[in-house]
Amino acid sequence: VGVACFVAAMATTLARRRISPVCSTAWLLLLTLGFSACTLATQVPPRFVLDLDKPPSERWRGAVELVLASHSFESGFGETFAQYNKTLYDNLKPHHWKLLVSALAEHFPEQAEELAGLAKEFQKQGHYVSVEYLAGWVFSHELGHTDLLIPSQRSEISKSCTGIVVEDADGSILHGANMDQSPKAVRKLTLAVDIMQKGAVIMSGVDWYWFTTGVTRVVRKGVAALSEDWRGLEILDHRTVFEAIRLGAVPQVFLYRTVLQKYSVGWSDGLVEVLRSVRMAAPMYIIAAGPASGQGVVIARSPTSSDGDLHLGAGPEPWFIVQSNYEPWQPDPLSDPRRSAAIASLRQFGQPAATSPLGLFAVLSAFPVNNPNTAYTTVMRPASGEVHAFVRDASCPETRADAPFPDPRYCQRDAVEGVPRQRAEQPSLV
Repeated sequence: VGVACFVAAMATTLARRRISPVCSTAWLLLLTLGFSACTLATQVPPRFVLDLDKPPSERWRGAVELVLASHSFESGFGETFAQYNKTLYDNLKPHHWKLLVSALAEHFPEQAEELAGLAKEFQKQGHYVSVEYLAGWVFSHELGHTDLLIPSQRSEISKSCTGIVVEDADGSILHGANMDQSPKAVRKLTLAVDIMQKGAVIMSGVDWYWFTTGVTRVVRKGVAALSEDWRGLEILDHRTVFEAIRLGAVPQVFLYRTVLQKYSVGWSDGLVEVLRSVRMAAPMYIIAAGPASGQGVVIARSPTSSDGDLHLGAGPEPWFIVQSNYEPWQPDPLSDPRRSAAIASLRQFGQPAATSPLGLFAVLSAFPVNNPNTAYTTVMRPASGEVHAFVRDASCPETRADAPFPDPRYCQRDAVEGVPRQRAEQPSLV
């Protein structure tokens, strides 16, 4: 453990050195091993191949079994489903479930068939998960923006996930992202997915939402790397959201597969404009990185269009952009300094260090960017299509004084006993 902790402590020093992509990847793996034995308990998620040449109902065959090979249903799916039932899905009425299934069948028939196959996969493993329930999960992002979500969960929902795009001096682009989510059980569901067609991998993603058939962190070689962050402008009337769903609004979890797989639009062919204009039912932040110099953008999406973009090269540091859950043109609130902390790390590392896979991983691993709600981290290179994904289990700083950017949501000390403690987990829909 001492050696492993020494490796973890070397993160910043190693990141400051210019090393080849192969060596950088090797050091990244070594670093995660060090963190694993020290404080961050990082693991590589299992990998599944989704073959688009198979009938849709058979594409996810083996995925549920693969996840359950490492964790029991109760400790993963069971805990996650129970938490979201309590905070969201128990508030849906029978006609809501019927509308969701009908909308999927009408507007997204291929994904509807994939969902039917997934329901059968759960049944094969001895667990009844209906197509209707999976349809509810497809629209969890949209429903989480509505008045159907119980009020006590709203504050945590709006403070979830971080996305970063960096460019090195030679114009090479990396995209890194943290998925912040609770309960902790979602970590046990995280799956890396290689999407194949005609015998070749066309794109790769990672998510614990995979049982919706979608992925929210994905890369396609030579095209783009994409992630998303929650954008909570206001509480939406659920009737308005259901009407948008009925009319065919694209679910957030379908967006990236739809754009990269169905449209296959390149950056120079209008990818950003497609991302800015696809009809949706709820707001979000899109973080996109292309394969060439200057190709990075944060899009503040409303359901119908973009409310504003932040492009790589437009800020005071032209080599990076960072997004969490606040408007790119507004400062972080004091109650949630994740974006400020990431920017401070990038500046301290400097461009040569922070634009390597190891350096970007180190930035995403610093508290509170990596925090007790961080479920997984991805580092993606759009030029090559490579993606590194790691499931996280972050620890807190020993004291608040040890954190350059203390986050009042986490790692509070008991005033009487002096014992570090974390706040009770709250679910957040990203």
